[in-house]
Amino acid sequence: MTEIVWNDASESSWRAALEACGQSSVEQCWGYGEASAANGFTVDRGVVVRGGDTIGVVQAFTKRFLGAATVTQILRGPLWTGGEPDLEAIHPVLAHLRERFTKGRFRLVYWLPELPALPAAHAAMLRIRLRRVMSGYHSAWVDLQRAESDIGSALSSPWRNQLRRAEKEKLSVGVAHGGQDLEMLLARYDENRRERRFGGPNGKFIRALIEGTSDRRDALILTARRGREPVAGVFLFRHGLSATYYAGWTTPEGRTVHAHNALLWRGAMTVKKAGVQWLDLGGLDTTNAPGIARFKLGMGGTVFSLAGSYL
Repeated sequence: MTEIVWNDASESSWRAALEACGQSSVEQCWGYGEASAANGFTVDRGVVVRGGDTIGVVQAFTKRFLGAATVTQILRGPLWTGGEPDLEAIHPVLAHLRERFTKGRFRLVYWLPELPALPAAHAAMLRIRLRRVMSGYHSAWVDLQRAESDIGSALSSPWRNQLRRAEKEKLSVGVAHGGQDLEMLLARYDENRRERRFGGPNGKFIRALIEGTSDRRDALILTARRGREPVAGVFLFRHGLSATYYAGWTTPEGRTVHAHNALLWRGAMTVKKAGVQWLDLGGLDTTNAPGIARFKLGMGGTVFSLAGSYL
């Protein structure tokens, strides 16, 4: 028998379950739930259990609008400890989730399931009476279980050449888990967001994400300096055996010297040494941010696409 145990998990048990999932999403980690709660959402955490064993986890984030209507978000979940799930076997779980968060008047669920962009996955969501409202989410996994030399060999030629040029600039790369480098990253990142008018989490949410985890080593802030002048920064966040390239900022000088190549390479090797096996490059948007997508693809990761967003 499969059941979902709600809101009974500790952070340590959730972290252990996330590790068992291998490739995990940042949106399903404990810190993301705490950050969502700090930003006005009610967070429900469910542990999927079969025969006494944990086989999956799911976080859902609910907010009330106009006093009566509620919208629940399930973002890149559930996650499963056995890898890609059997859709027939998990149907009762999917059906239960839809029922729990849509039962009653003026209740909607917005769901981006961690299911591949295949007809069978789309059919599974239609079966629980949800319709697709947005096409699939795309990103790429970099396999950090390989030797460093093999990861380097998988880089595209332009990306590798840019990394070499960055290394010749003799940039100073600082690695931190908080402190002044975090404060600078949050300020510069929000400034870049306003100037370039791109979406995504703001600095306030990133701070709450970091504060929501008991292990400050989950947050990795890398800053590139040319001389004493900071020219670029990136933020990676660890969740289980995975990590996500979550945010970054740069200056025109940072772009000229390819500082992001140096930072992302150093970040990937740093989390690899800490035991992370998979790096999620944080989304690929070839329509609105083609340059950033090309940069990420140059790391030689394996592209994946999810089934889409459903209501």
